[in-house]
Amino acid sequence: MTTALHGPLQAASSELSTLVERAQAVTRRLLLAMLELDDDALAAPAARGATRRHVLARCVLESEGTARSLGLDVPHSSIEVLRHGALVEVVDAVTTSLGSALASLTSLPPGSGMHAAVGIAREHLATLQETLEDLAMPQSGAAQRDEETVAV
Repeated sequence: MTTALHGPLQAASSELSTLVERAQAVTRRLLLAMLELDDDALAAPAARGATRRHVLARCVLESEGTARSLGLDVPHSSIEVLRHGALVEVVDAVTTSLGSALASLTSLPPGSGMHAAVGIAREHLATLQETLEDLAMPQSGAAQRDEETVAV
């Protein structure tokens, strides 16, 4: 049996749903962009300084934080892997952390604050968008269509 939401909770639930859809679309674009990276591209400078490796490491740590803040028990990624690991290890860490963040946003534990989840979802979406911009990867045609479908 489900309880119907009313007023502010209904609005928060609707907003969370929209934010999760947007986060899923940006996550797809980010994963597609990451598939275009090789070891040299991973070491290349990011749009706002540092390297793309650093950008992805920040994304992993922030995505894990998103999942933890919503009650998901997520192990910490190895800083050494993020700093010096092979490309496949970095991709694995990014993929795992993004999946954990989305899982935490789509399966809130009972009694969790809906309004807090909306704020966390907003922050996660901003992190994803910033990561994609920092990677400065030209978008493929499919990614551009995704963006047109889901305005971010």
